Amino acid sequence: MEYLKNKIITFLLFLIPLASYSQWSYTFTDPCTLNQQTIQMGSSNSIALNYFGNVQTFTQNDFTNGTFDSWMNLVTQANSSSPCQGVTQVIMNTSNTIAIQNTILVVTNVMSILGGEMLPKAISASAVPVAEAIDNAAGEEEENKKGSSKNQNSNNNSSSSESQNNTSSNTNQSSGGEGSSGGEGNSGEVTEEEETEGSANLSLANSISNAIDGGDADNKNRGSLIASGDIIVIDNRDNSNGQQLKVVGSITRANTEQNRIQGALFTFTSVTNDFSLTFYKSWINPNKTFNLVGANTTMTDFDQNHFNTTTALESWKWGKVTGMAGANFTFGKLGKRNLQNLSAVGGAHRNFRISPRITTSTLILGVYSPFTQYYEGKWWDPGVLIVPFSSWDIKITKTFKYNISFTGVWHSNGNALNYQILTGGKIRF
Repeated sequence: MEYLKNKIITFLLFLIPLASYSQWSYTFTDPCTLNQQTIQMGSSNSIALNYFGNVQTFTQNDFTNGTFDSWMNLVTQANSSSPCQGVTQVIMNTSNTIAIQNTILVVTNVMSILGGEMLPKAISASAVPVAEAIDNAAGEEEENKKGSSKNQNSNNNSSSSESQNNTSSNTNQSSGGEGSSGGEGNSGEVTEEEETEGSANLSLANSISNAIDGGDADNKNRGSLIASGDIIVIDNRDNSNGQQLKVVGSITRANTEQNRIQGALFTFTSVTNDFSLTFYKSWINPNKTFNLVGANTTMTDFDQNHFNTTTALESWKWGKVTGMAGANFTFGKLGKRNLQNLSAVGGAHRNFRISPRITTSTLILGVYSPFTQYYEGKWWDPGVLIVPFSSWDIKITKTFKYNISFTGVWHSNGNALNYQILTGGKIRF
């Protein structure tokens, strides 16, 4: 019996050091997000927590005897004038960043199918719309044809008169042979006239085609269907997400008049496991001077966060620059709290042709939120987010382009929120 007792004591002493290495957890409700947070630590270790900018170190006993809960209540009371302000600011920056990034993806897709611009290259350098350019071209060709016909008839009459005078004395010539010869001559003139008319029609067709695609003869069928895919590397600077990968796929279609464009794109982002699906449509007015883009994005992380963003963006040509202005409205749930965010967007775009195979686009957008509701309402004090974007298209074949782009998000206070590099391809069908 004594032997068995000694064995049990030895076994318990052996378990004591193993117990000291076991993991211990504590779950509590975050008062800002209302999400359940779990703290995991070794039973003999301590952990440092940051709450409202206050950092305190706790042991396991502090969580069980109420020390941690008392500290949280004291910090919350001290910040009662602006509860969760830091959390709300991060939420605003995050939601605005996602909205503006989706806006850029939609804008670049619309520009891709329109040949690099937000408006079709259907306006000449003198800003004449395509319909008017076609009418003008047709009128000029008709006048040229009429003038050519009058000159041809005058020459034919003169030639006929001379021929009649020269052959009147030769009355014994065979009329059948004369008729045959004259028929051959008339046949030659008709063929030549048809060739001239065909050449004029071809010239008119080329004029119209060049007016539609801005003079690029290789782009006569531009704007039917484009599929694209990108891989984005994101380096976050303002939170614990670190580096992320985002996969983007899209398909965009334009009608033959290029005044209606529609498409869809999806994204998936690692670490946060965010998935989004966006449907968008573009309406170009008959004079092709304005382009209204509407988009709706649904995003979820398949856990606690779900929201929807509606975007309306108007663009117009201003010299060689395209101006843009619009608004985003986001609503949904982050954690167990409701989110509403209204933001205004403004910016400009211009593209450049580096070589016959390389084109580049420069886009800069700014987003400002006059109001955000999350835990508390915030008005007018979030600052402005600045998003520059540089895209480089390299033409590999007539239907495939390789793209590499650089962008980032900066806060007006001078802090960089993230940097991004995009690379992928575009296929035209």
